[in-house]
Amino acid sequence: MATHGLIIDHPGLPTVPDQRAALDDAQVSQCTEIAPRTQEDWHYRIREALETFDADDTAVVSELCVLGLNAVSLLDSLEAVSASHVRFVSLGEGIDTAEDPRFLAHAKTISNALEAGRLAQARTIIDRAKHRDAVTPPKADFVDRDLWEATAAETIED
Repeated sequence: MATHGLIIDHPGLPTVPDQRAALDDAQVSQCTEIAPRTQEDWHYRIREALETFDADDTAVVSELCVLGLNAVSLLDSLEAVSASHVRFVSLGEGIDTAEDPRFLAHAKTISNALEAGRLAQARTIIDRAKHRDAVTPPKADFVDRDLWEATAAETIED
């Protein structure tokens, strides 16, 4: 059973030395440092790091914001933690799934609610577009091949 720390090097987050100091104070044995360039990169790198953990390991972050800068990315990262079946600890917020195993289930419920809201919003936008007689652009007309070949043959003869 190992304790793994996740350190994210990104503007807007606590500095790497601050994150490392918090994890050292918590006696974290191993740290994985991630420097994502994009939100998608963030998503995949956290998932890759979690894939290296065993089921009885513990994932530790200095603060919950390390997992994502907005609600959707944070919940996505928490869903990845839940799927990896590791114990999760956030030092700044005092979250420990060993003490409150329902935390990740509640995060999943919130994630599902956000997704349902986004789908409802998309449906509303589509319905509004239908009421404005919105249509798709006309399709391109392709040239009749026989006519093109006949015209090309006439041009070559001239």
